[in-house]
Amino acid sequence: MRIHVLSTPDIAAERAADWLRTEIGRAGAQRGRCLIALSGGRTPWRMLRELRRLRVHWHDLQVFQVDERVVPMDAQAAQLAEHPPKTTPTCSANTAERRRHST
Repeated sequence: MRIHVLSTPDIAAERAADWLRTEIGRAGAQRGRCLIALSGGRTPWRMLRELRRLRVHWHDLQVFQVDERVVPMDAQAAQLAEHPPKTTPTCSANTAERRRHST
């Protein structure tokens, strides 16, 4: 593992987006797809905005959002609040069960 300490969050986002673009291409060429899991919060959104500006094999990419929080989609703490999905997300029975018991 390499750890890079960069001077600003924007530079970190640019570097991460460039690295991810390369990895998406590599995974697509080797396996026909690239699966990534991104945690919530603001950090991944900067990188994803930078990634949009690059030439990416989008058809090879599948993104999964992972987060320990389970809140209603319209809650301030909802990680998808910044960019709501175009379709209604589905959840596993386990997630639905946790939602029911947390209210």
